Amino acid sequence: MSSRSSKPYKINLPKTPSSPDRILSAANSFSSVDATRATSPSDKTVFARDNSLWERMILGKSSLIGYIASIVLTSLAYWLVNHHVLSAHTFGTHGVIKAAIIFLAIIQLFVQLIFFLNLGQESKPRWNLMAFLFAGLVVIVLVFGSLWIMNNLNYRQMSPDETEKFIQKEEGIYRH
Repeated sequence: MSSRSSKPYKINLPKTPSSPDRILSAANSFSSVDATRATSPSDKTVFARDNSLWERMILGKSSLIGYIASIVLTSLAYWLVNHHVLSAHTFGTHGVIKAAIIFLAIIQLFVQLIFFLNLGQESKPRWNLMAFLFAGLVVIVLVFGSLWIMNNLNYRQMSPDETEKFIQKEEGIYRH
């Protein structure tokens, strides 16, 4: 049997700073340590990124442009529907109004994604695209699944006479 000699490990700790100035300098030197590369504070200095006034103005203008575009698109959709209803449905057909509202909603979606969620300005766009596509898939499944369930419930809640008429109409069966 081999016996290991148990030697105590020595840990070299720096002396604690005695003055508040030294405490601040020690804290500042620890903030610049790069733990991934195990470098010392003197090898590499890491600065916290602070948004400059110029960057904040640009971001503020971008948000303002997005806000104004959202208000305009929402107001335009409201005006279309309101004018269609108040004109006793003579202003545009129902299909044209629906298509216009869907078109405005898609534009609104892209305004929200670009100006507020900053979809095109991230460092890893592929992951955000994958998350966006998955969210779109979930929405599609929820919407069409809900419509399918409601249609099925509508069919199951019909009276027997209504059910027979519905089946005859769907199957093209007519009794004389």
